[in-house]
Amino acid sequence: MQAADPNTVEWILDSGSQANVCGDLSLFTTLREDKTNKLDFANGTSEHASICGSVLLQITNLATGELEDRLLDNVVYVPSAKVNIISLGYLQTTGKFKLTCSPDQQTAWLSKPGTTLKFVMTANIYRLRVKKVTDVMVMAAVKGKMDSKKSMELLHQRFGHMGMSTVKLLANKLDVAPNIWNKTLHAKLLAMGLVRLDSDYGLYALKKDGEVTLLLTVYVDDLLLMGPRQLCEEVAASLQETFELTTIGTVKYLLGVEILINKTRKQIVYSQRQYVLE
Repeated sequence: MQAADPNTVEWILDSGSQANVCGDLSLFTTLREDKTNKLDFANGTSEHASICGSVLLQITNLATGELEDRLLDNVVYVPSAKVNIISLGYLQTTGKFKLTCSPDQQTAWLSKPGTTLKFVMTANIYRLRVKKVTDVMVMAAVKGKMDSKKSMELLHQRFGHMGMSTVKLLANKLDVAPNIWNKTLHAKLLAMGLVRLDSDYGLYALKKDGEVTLLLTVYVDDLLLMGPRQLCEEVAASLQETFELTTIGTVKYLLGVEILINKTRKQIVYSQRQYVLE
C-alpha cells in the first residue's frame, strides 16, 4: 500500500526484514551490482536481487522540525515489491537508532542525536511518509568505453524508465554526477552523525559530548579527514559502504596550501611558498 498523495512515498518499518527493499527504481540515487543478495519471504519463496544502492529520503526531522535529506543505504531493488521496506534491524545496528513507542503502541519513534523519525501505525503496520524526490536524474560520467549516442540516451533518462539491462549497465559503467553526488554525500554524512558548519558548507564536524572529535572537509570529490587515526579509519570505512574511495595517505596539499606535519615536534606548518614563487 503506497501513500495516496503522489508527492509522498510510504515506507514500512519491518522488524523481520533482513534488508531495506524498494520496488521503485526512480527513487534510487546510486546503483551497484551485488549478486550476493538473497531475500527470503514470509510465504516461503526467495529471490536473488542483483541490484542495490542508495535512496534519498526527504524526511520531517522531529528533532529540528525541518524537512531534511537523509540517505538510506543498502537498499535492494526488487521490481516485484509492492511496498517499500525499512529494516528495523538495519536502522538499529548500522544507523544506531533507538526505538521508542507511545503507550498505546500507535506511534513509534526512531531516534539518535540530531534525528528523530516518526512512524504512525495504520492497519497494524508502522508507516513513514516522506516527500518524494522528483529531480533525481541519471546524470553521470562514463567510466568505460561506450557508444556516445548510447551514453547520451542514458544520461537523460530517469532510473524508473529503464530496462533491467540498462540498470545493470549503469551499476557497472557510470558514476553519479556532481549535483547528485553533493546531495548523496551530504545525506550520507548526516546519517553518520556529522554536522555541517554554517560558517563553511564544505566543512563537517563529528562531536562527542559537545567536543569536536573529527573534522571533514569536502572539495568537489576530495575529502580530508582530520582527527585520531582510528576514528578516521572508522569514518572512511563507513563512507566506503556507499562510495568507491581511494586513500592517498597523509595530506600534503589542500587548496594550494602546502601542509607540513612534524610528528616529533607535534607541529603543523601551512605554507604557500609555491603560490608566491608562481
